[in-house]
Amino acid sequence: MLKPLLFFAGVRCLMAIAMSQLLPMHDSRPLSTTFGDLALYNGSANGSLPLWNIPNPLFAALVRGLNYRHDQLGDWRFTSFSLVLNIAFSVIFVVLACKVLRPKAALLYAVFLGAHPYLALYSLKLDSSLFALLPVGLLATTALTKLQTSWSLLTTAVSSLFRNSLVPMGWLQLAWNRRIWRSTFGVLSISTLAASTALQLHFAAYYIGQNYGCYSPSRVTDWLGEQGMQGWAAKTLGFMLTPIIHLLLDLGAREAVANHCLVLPTSIAKQQWLHVGGTLFFMILHGWLLLRLIRTAWRHMQDNFAAAQLLFPLAMLLPTLYGAAHMRYLIPIIPLLLMNAFELRFQHSNTHGIVQG
Repeated sequence: MLKPLLFFAGVRCLMAIAMSQLLPMHDSRPLSTTFGDLALYNGSANGSLPLWNIPNPLFAALVRGLNYRHDQLGDWRFTSFSLVLNIAFSVIFVVLACKVLRPKAALLYAVFLGAHPYLALYSLKLDSSLFALLPVGLLATTALTKLQTSWSLLTTAVSSLFRNSLVPMGWLQLAWNRRIWRSTFGVLSISTLAASTALQLHFAAYYIGQNYGCYSPSRVTDWLGEQGMQGWAAKTLGFMLTPIIHLLLDLGAREAVANHCLVLPTSIAKQQWLHVGGTLFFMILHGWLLLRLIRTAWRHMQDNFAAAQLLFPLAMLLPTLYGAAHMRYLIPIIPLLLMNAFELRFQHSNTHGIVQG
């Protein structure tokens, strides 16, 4: 187990350093423009707004406690802290891979996980998405191994105050684990998750209804109108096409694509071929892995229904089907997707079988 862990940490550090040097050659924007929400979290914008009225209130509290500001995005101390924190929260996937993959496959997985360019890039800044890694890892562990722990649900509930996209996954876990409802962990988990939901419900409604970006529902409907489709037909087809388009954006689009459409300004993407090629590559890769994940869960549910929990993290993408959509929302799920590139061995299988992912 030590070798895959060392390979993962080493490759991730090297890839993060490489991305920090290569990105300015492709994207000339100042780092401050790539983290627009930071001003809200650290209080430099709407500083009088109480924490409980801010999305991801515990993340906002952490950012304010660290005094994390735009001018410190390139500071080596914060970059190192973010990298270490990201590696620490990702370790659970490498440990899990050592249990459910063959030794060579586990080592390859550790290398691929460390080398994923988008994960390496987001390891360099303190982003709320990293706080969803541990809950997804714990949930995958309960689905793939004999380990059953009450900590998984509580971890999801607490982490949802750092990353609100975990709320739908938390309610699925709660519905699944009805046996712990009356336990101390259950009551604490339900209370925390309910509080997180109540605090962030107003933002969820705003997020889904904001018609944000180039591929918003209204823009899709308008495009259909330009093609000659009018009235209810355009609205109905637009309503149906939007989640498909947004899922593709989740699978492979940079955050800037949501604002500027696929063809980006040269200040954001100096090499258009690299940007378009990378977008298509990640859409295909992550789409293929997503299909393998669904196939793996479905096939193994015939043997042990606990495998259905592998699909619970996908609930984090539900708000993006009509809200803002890009690959950052996929970050907590990517480690699980990558694992499905290999042959998984479910430890709790009644037949002790091996399922091809």
